[in-house]
Amino acid sequence: MSWGYAKHNGPATWGTVAEAANGSSQSPINIIPADAKHDGTLAEKPFQTTYDPSKVIKVFNTGSSVQVLYDSEGSSLEGGPLGNKYKVLQFHFHWGKTSDQGSEHTLDGKEFAAEAHIVHWNSEKYPDASTAMASPEGLCVLGMFIKAGSEHAGLKKLTDVLSTLTHSGDTAESGFQFDPAVMLPGDCSKYWTYSGSLTTPPCFESVTWVVFQEPIEMSEEQLNLLRSMKTIKKDDPTPEDELGGCMHDNYRPPLPLGDRVLRASFN
Repeated sequence: MSWGYAKHNGPATWGTVAEAANGSSQSPINIIPADAKHDGTLAEKPFQTTYDPSKVIKVFNTGSSVQVLYDSEGSSLEGGPLGNKYKVLQFHFHWGKTSDQGSEHTLDGKEFAAEAHIVHWNSEKYPDASTAMASPEGLCVLGMFIKAGSEHAGLKKLTDVLSTLTHSGDTAESGFQFDPAVMLPGDCSKYWTYSGSLTTPPCFESVTWVVFQEPIEMSEEQLNLLRSMKTIKKDDPTPEDELGGCMHDNYRPPLPLGDRVLRASFN
């Protein structure tokens, strides 16, 4: 069985295709700021990022999102809750059919229109990204809430090519350059962090999550370009389910925090 976001193969069924999905440290979560524990040590180590826009390997429709995949060489992420240096692997998005839903993490129960994830792997502890993905402290994901509003100038370069990525497997022309730092909010000093998982199968519990307080904005037009993508290949028949091959509502609902600690870098 392949996984997806329809009722028959959606998040509630993932435990059958990804054993880790049944674990107790799963993501996303509902962030309740009042319950977060302020950790003053986080502010002492500001995030430092180095990205090389020319290191894009490919931009493609994965069948569940749009992904920009990188050659990790020359990139780095350090600071905040991280004890090691990490390198960039890829970034992707989750979004709703309408702008009142779509983010994976929620804030006091509130959903945003979308969420961007920049995925990094621990290059000091592990030899490669695939080993890191299945290992403790292997990944760090920077999460940005996205609200509908003004056009995001930095993301325009990406949203402009989405019309060429309509179907699963479609890939943008080579030579595409993109700096993931354009997606970071203006204030990277305020965030929540906790230990969690990938939010899609294999759902490995290897992720240090960083979710920034300050949302970024995309225009309704840009969000609609995401929503116009399909989960099926060009010649595939349209699935007979409620999504009908449309790529939207591709987000996993929040899961219990349990006995994990949610830390905040700010009061």
